[in-house]
Amino acid sequence: MKKEETKTIDQFDSDHIKWLKDILSFIQKNSLVDKIYNRENPLKVTKAELDFICDEDKKSQRFFMDYHLEKHDSKSKRYDFQWVRDPYLTDSQVKRILSYYFSKKCKDKISNLKITSEKMLEQKVTSKTIGTNKDVKVSLREYWFDERYKPFTDTFHYSSIIEFAHRIKFEVVDEKDSEYFNLKSKKNN
Repeated sequence: MKKEETKTIDQFDSDHIKWLKDILSFIQKNSLVDKIYNRENPLKVTKAELDFICDEDKKSQRFFMDYHLEKHDSKSKRYDFQWVRDPYLTDSQVKRILSYYFSKKCKDKISNLKITSEKMLEQKVTSKTIGTNKDVKVSLREYWFDERYKPFTDTFHYSSIIEFAHRIKFEVVDEKDSEYFNLKSKKNN
C-alpha cells in the first residue's frame, strides 16, 4: 500500500470508510445513479474522499465492450449497423448490458461482441507509424481502436473515468459541504 493511501485511510473513521465504500458500491451497481448524481446535483465530496473512492474503484476490474448493434431506422424503414464501444464498465454494467441484449427481443440484434479487460488494453505494444514507418509504443487500446481511445488515465484524474462510465458528476468541496459530514451533522441534531 502506498504511503499516500495509508494517510487517506487513516484520516477516516470506520463509519466514514463504510459510507465511502457504500457510495462507491451504489455508483458501480445502480443503473439509475446518473439520475441522482448529475450536473444539477453532483456527489459532493472532499478531495480526500474522492481520492479514497478512486483508490477503491481501481481495485475493481473494468471492461471495454465493443459490438455491432442492428438498429431499425424508422425514417428509412431499414436496419443499420452501429458499432458500439463502451469503455470502463464495471462487472455489474457488463451483466446488465448483456442481460438486456440477450433478452428474447434483442438477441438477434447484437453481433461481434468482445469484452476486454481495461488492464489488458493498457498494455504497450509496438506499432508502425503511418508515413514514416517508425516503431512506436502505443497502448493495445490505441492499436485496436485508434488514438481516440487513448486511455483517460494519461490525461485526466481517475475520477473522470468513474464519471464517464456511470454518467455521474462529482464536486470537490470543503468538509463542511461534503455529503458525509452533512449526513453526520443531521444525525447528531
